[in-house]
Amino acid sequence: MGISGARTRCFTHSQFKYVPSLVNRDRECVIDIHPSDAHAKMISDGDSIKVETPRGCIYMKARISDVVHQGSIRIAWGWGEFNPDYNLNNLTDDDRRSDITATPSNRSFMCNISKISE
Repeated sequence: MGISGARTRCFTHSQFKYVPSLVNRDRECVIDIHPSDAHAKMISDGDSIKVETPRGCIYMKARISDVVHQGSIRIAWGWGEFNPDYNLNNLTDDDRRSDITATPSNRSFMCNISKISE
């Protein structure tokens, strides 16, 4: 599946994560997954999900949403400082960098997702 990063409405990267009124609005990072993809993988809203790339994996909860295209998931960046399970840097490949910015991509790469059995 393709993965895309996103900014939440309350935060810019990790900025404002210590403002109580904003933290109460966005308490945890979630994976947005298209309803068709969720159905195919037997994932329901709120299920614990593992996101995996050749570099590593992260864990968070699913949010079924049609804001993402089928075949893609979306995860907000800026959460790794507060919970290592949400750190998108665990998924990226430091060896592949942009020729222009010299930074690895944290907004578009491929991954596998799976429901975690409880």
